[in-house]
Amino acid sequence: MAVSAAIILLALVVLVGWHAHIRAAVRIFGGPNAMHYNSALAFVALGAAGIGLSTGRRLLLLCGGGFALLMGAAAIVEYATGASLGIDTLFLYPWESPVSVNPGRMPLTTYLMQSLICTSLFYGWGLGWDTPPPAITVGLGLAIFALQIAIAHLWLRWFRFGPAEWLWRSIVYWRLQPMR
Repeated sequence: MAVSAAIILLALVVLVGWHAHIRAAVRIFGGPNAMHYNSALAFVALGAAGIGLSTGRRLLLLCGGGFALLMGAAAIVEYATGASLGIDTLFLYPWESPVSVNPGRMPLTTYLMQSLICTSLFYGWGLGWDTPPPAITVGLGLAIFALQIAIAHLWLRWFRFGPAEWLWRSIVYWRLQPMR
């Protein structure tokens, strides 16, 4: 059930990214292509089907699995025939271009922030709590990453680089680099 919840959370990050116009959220795996809105909906349906399977809720299993099956079949027909059925724009017209100019503009900052947050949470460091079970750990990791995507998006609205990238460039070039 925890894996299904993680799949739903990941898909919801993509859906929110489409509505909020956050490029990093729709490019959840950092590749050159954005996850389509309908694919994210299919992942939500698959996650719901997984929850239905693990809890014995047959209607949830059938509805979620059926929706994912229909979306997948339509995509296969589109790719096999070369004809567009319009499933990519069925629910939302994509504003995201196929290639983004912004991937990975804050990787060092993101890595350092994630390391500090996760080691503080999972090693304790005086917080007085035990490491949660693996399923909750995955969910926490995804939530932290979603928060980092939002922070990076807001930061890059006003600045050219992340703070760690700015510091690194300033050290390499032996002078303070412009932030904007």
